[in-house]
Amino acid sequence: MDYKLTLRIQQIVAERGKEYAKRHGISLSQLVETSLLKLLEIEEISATASIPKELLNLKGLAGDSNDVSFNRWEDMEHKILNHE
Repeated sequence: MDYKLTLRIQQIVAERGKEYAKRHGISLSQLVETSLLKLLEIEEISATASIPKELLNLKGLAGDSNDVSFNRWEDMEHKILNHE
């Protein structure tokens, strides 16, 4: 279920976020949601695993949604969020 949320951020951050989202064919809302999910995933994984946080922060830097490793991370994200 979607939840409407109003954020107060610097104008330049919003503008650059919109540009980034447009270049990647997603909405700003999708960008914010995905970013929050990744932060939560990193926190969850680092709380339960011995993978250094610095290494976890590198997730997604080299891949895109067509990349097999990216899809594995997305699968892991789904499992973590759904407690599977």
